[in-house]
Amino acid sequence: MKLKLGSLPLLVLLIASILTGCQAQPSLEEEAASLLLSLKKAQYESSYSQLADGHYEQLASSTEKGDAYFLAFQAISEKVKPFFHQKEYEKFFKNRVAGMTIEAVIREKCEIRVKDVRMDEFYQDETNGSYIGHYTLELQFLYGNGLPDQAVVKKGQITVSQVDGVWKLERDWDGYLKESDLP
Repeated sequence: MKLKLGSLPLLVLLIASILTGCQAQPSLEEEAASLLLSLKKAQYESSYSQLADGHYEQLASSTEKGDAYFLAFQAISEKVKPFFHQKEYEKFFKNRVAGMTIEAVIREKCEIRVKDVRMDEFYQDETNGSYIGHYTLELQFLYGNGLPDQAVVKKGQITVSQVDGVWKLERDWDGYLKESDLP
């Protein structure tokens, strides 16, 4: 088959559009994993040295310590807000989930970092069109005072759906940090 010279630009355009269309777009599972990682960093990454600008131990009264706790609680709550549906955010705030991170940081006098978030399973809920993910979260407790760092592994579940064209977490459950989780 012979190509006419006049059809060459059309052929180039066709090939370019096919190649452009074939560029890897992140899958919904990858988007959900990225959203989850951002949420978990906002929720858990905190440091004892950040409380009261590094002067938490010097705070004498329970009122001063309460104020420092409240400021840290507000900061975490505001950082997680963009990732949640409004109803889930209200539940997060009402259940004082941010406080569990702060309490762990105070008790352990450490820094908490998200080491890894892995999506173990991801599928569409056929009943309502949302997506459900099962994940593994690994938190790193960094002590920096000669004590060995410790890892805490949590299993969790999320439900992801769109709000005004933006993917958000409709539900997140990882059991939160409990005293029994702490190293």
